[in-house]
Amino acid sequence: MNFVFQLASTTQSGSIIAGLVALVRFMYQNGGDFTKLIIEFFDPAIAIISNQRTPSDLRLAVIIMTGKVFKTLWTRCATPPTKELFDAYTKLNVKTTDKSIRAAAYKALKNVIKVNPSNLFQFHNDLIKHLIKQLKEEKSNAVKVQVAACFNVFIQHTMNFTNMHNSFDLLFQVCLKGFEETDDMDVHRNYVLACSHLLNMRL
Repeated sequence: MNFVFQLASTTQSGSIIAGLVALVRFMYQNGGDFTKLIIEFFDPAIAIISNQRTPSDLRLAVIIMTGKVFKTLWTRCATPPTKELFDAYTKLNVKTTDKSIRAAAYKALKNVIKVNPSNLFQFHNDLIKHLIKQLKEEKSNAVKVQVAACFNVFIQHTMNFTNMHNSFDLLFQVCLKGFEETDDMDVHRNYVLACSHLLNMRL
């Protein structure tokens, strides 16, 4: 699997990254030992993302790859690395100021939340606190759009697995305040969708 990361380090091409993702999927869906998916792919990928010395191009490529591979293959992991990916993605806020990397990390996190909501109970409180904090403090619109998308997907897909009803007032106020604090239409759209999911939960 090292050759996949070596190839990822040599390119910023979206098509090549997509090809590498397809290759990883093919290997573990068609005869590969999927019991080794975590130790062969996710563990080294998370180490690359978390390493302060990782070049920005490689970190970005691996973030994109982990989000897409997890989306397809998480069911083949005995213990999906949900919490590990959450930690790796969100800790980038203090490791890099690169907006494209931080935006990609939240986009990947959205995939993790969407496909495996039942496993979020491990860190539900940490996740919602982090998203609310970033919605308040994030200065980059490009990053904030992805944080808001995570917030929306979190509410939509975890209502049946978490104590969302107990958090209704807090989450609804976050949405209302968010409308007042940004003019970005993409951020607004995610707040609208989040409000809709919250209100449907109460009906």
